[in-house]
Parts: sequence; structure tokens; C-alpha cells
Amino acid sequence: MSQVDKVMHLWLEKLSTSDVCEVATTYAGITLQVERLDGKSIGTVVENKLRYDLAENFDFDPGSVAKGLDFRELEIDVKVTLASSLQNSAPYASSDQARDGLGYSLLIFTYERDGCLVRIIDVFFLPKTVTADHRQSEFGLLTMTPALQWRLQYKPLDAYKINKITSSFSQEKS
Repeated sequence: MSQVDKVMHLWLEKLSTSDVCEVATTYAGITLQVERLDGKSIGTVVENKLRYDLAENFDFDPGSVAKGLDFRELEIDVKVTLASSLQNSAPYASSDQARDGLGYSLLIFTYERDGCLVRIIDVFFLPKTVTADHRQSEFGLLTMTPALQWRLQYKPLDAYKINKITSSFSQEKS
């Protein structure tokens, strides 16, 4: 880290969960151009944009997405999923996660594709208190299927939507 970076680092606010959610809500309705249309590549584009946007104003350890949670200090993992197929994968730690929850919160972006364009449709924040399997707990919102990793399928999440705008390619075309 250069001397200038160290000085700038001192002026930035410490990142909070509400800061992450506030910036994430601004993504609803935006369109991104992506080179590759597979889910992993789209997720990487959205996650990198979020990290970049947050780094302009907030102090946080960017960590490594490949090594765990996207925002480890805040216990938040970012998920990006096709709006018509609400599912993702998550690291499998133990079968207790199905009953007790993942142990971290989920920030979920849903999107639609049109050619090489991706439109963010909705943004949801699921606190870690609701990240259990709904079949094994009273509070869970997920359907969790174990393998080498959890396969997460989301129940209706409207109560956890944090964006105010919902628009899609199909609505614009009609």
C-alpha cells in the first residue's frame, strides 16, 4: 500500500451492513454488458462492481471471493442468480446448517438476460437468522440440498426485497 493509499484509507468510513445494502439497492434496474453469459461470469461482474463501488467510500478488507464470504467482516455472501431460476450454491460446512442456518447473511441479486445485456431486476438481503432450510426449521427461507456444496433454492423473498424498483426487459418491450 502506497503512502497516499494509507492516508486515503484513514479517511474512509468503516463499511457496515447498511452501507452494503444501500449501495446494492442502487443496482436494481441497471443494465450491464457482459462478455460471457454463464452464471459464474455474470456473478463475478456484479460482485466486482459492488466491491469497486464500495471501495470508493468505505474501508473494508476486500478479501478473496474464492476463499469464502464476499464481505467476511460483515458475514455477508453475495449471490447472483437468474430471476427465473432462484438458486445458487454455497460451501458445505456441516449438516447442522440446514437446521441452524448458514451462519452468514445473503445479499442476492436477481437478473434477466437479453443478448449480451444483463439487467438487475431485484436485490434481496436475507439476514443470517433466516438462512436455514425451511423444511428443518421454522424460520428458514431456503431449500438446501447437500452434495459437495449446498444447493440453495429460495422461497418467495418479497419480504426481504431491499430495492424499490422492479423493471425487466420483458416489461420494457411490451
